[in-house]
Amino acid sequence: MKVHEDGYALILVFVMLTIFALLFPAILRLSITEFVIAKNLQEGVKDYYLIEGVVDLGTNEIHDELEDLIIDKGYISAEDLQSLNKEESLEIFDNNHNLIIKYKILEIVDESSKININTASREMLKSLNGVGDTIADDIIAKREFNTVEELSQVSGIGEIDSETYNQIKGDITVRSDGRININTASILVLESLSGIGDTLAENIKVARPFANKEDINGVDGIGEVIYSNLEDKIKVTSHSFKVILEISVEDKGIKRKITRFIELE
Repeated sequence: MKVHEDGYALILVFVMLTIFALLFPAILRLSITEFVIAKNLQEGVKDYYLIEGVVDLGTNEIHDELEDLIIDKGYISAEDLQSLNKEESLEIFDNNHNLIIKYKILEIVDESSKININTASREMLKSLNGVGDTIADDIIAKREFNTVEELSQVSGIGEIDSETYNQIKGDITVRSDGRININTASILVLESLSGIGDTLAENIKVARPFANKEDINGVDGIGEVIYSNLEDKIKVTSHSFKVILEISVEDKGIKRKITRFIELE
C-alpha cells in the first residue's frame, strides 16, 4: 500500500510540475509586462512633475518680469512682451547622469489686447470675422463664458475646429476687465472700438507705445468726441497674460508645447 501511495504522490508531483512548466512562461511574461507597465508609469509620473516644475519656474520668472516692467514704466507694450521671449537651459542630476532640460518662452499674449466676449458690446462682437447680428445676439444671450472654447455652444460658431471659431479665437478672451490695451491690441481689435476705422487704427499702431491713455489724443484723427467715447474702454496696461512655452528633454525624447495664464495683482 505504501508503494502505491508513493506512486500516486510522484504522479501528483509530476502533474504539478508539468502544469507549472506550462504556466511559467505565461506567468513570466505577465510579470515582465506588469513590471514594464509599472516602470513606464513611474517614469511618466516623474516626467510629468519634472515638466510641471520647469513650467512653473518659467512662468514665475515671467510673472516677476512683467510686474517689474509695469511698476517701472506704468504701461506694457507689444515690444515689451516680445523682449521677454527667451530660451533657458537647466541641468539636473537624474539616474546617475546629468539631464539637460531646455525651455523656450515662445510667446506672451496680453489678454487685454483682445475683445472680452463676456463684456463686449453688440457692435464690438459684430466686428469679429464671421460674427453678424444673429451670432452677436446669441453670444450675449449665452454669456457668462468661463473659457473661449465655450463659444462652441453658440449657434453659428460651431466646434472649436470650425472656420468661424478659428477666425476669431486669437482676438477674444474671458480674462480681462473688458478695456482694450491700445499698446498691444491688433488692428482688428482697435477697429472694434467706437469711432476707430482702419486709418485711425493704423495711426494708433504707428504712434504707440502710449505712457497713458490720454496720449492717444496726440494721434492724428483723434478728436474730443472720439476720445470721450473711448476713454472708459481703453487702457495702456494689463493684469492677465497667456504664456506659451516649449519644454524639451533631448535624452528622454520629450518636446511639448504648454500654455499657462499669468495673473498680476
